[in-house]
Amino acid sequence: MEPNDAHPEANGPLCSGQGYLGYPDDVEDWFFVYLPATVLVEITLTGHTGDGVQLLLYNQALQLVCLDNTPPEYQINAGNCPSQPAGRYYLRIYTASGWNYMTPYTLHMSFP
Repeated sequence: MEPNDAHPEANGPLCSGQGYLGYPDDVEDWFFVYLPATVLVEITLTGHTGDGVQLLLYNQALQLVCLDNTPPEYQINAGNCPSQPAGRYYLRIYTASGWNYMTPYTLHMSFP
């Protein structure tokens, strides 16, 4: 739900195992999640039609902890993100260009 163009407006909290639809209609979309314990997270972004896309995970202090910028399916998982301690995290989807309001993306996050 817009606006979610900065971390204070982040949508959430996200639930593990649920998919969320969004539109690449501007430069940034922010979400948040609470991790209940130290866990490996798995985040997948599919169907994103923008250009220069980055999927970024920040800790509560807004320090970047993990990222992926390799299309077509963007993933943060055990291969590029170590276990994260319990706490609040922010997920940012950055889109440099190619915005649209017609083709949704799907964001999926899971953690034990």
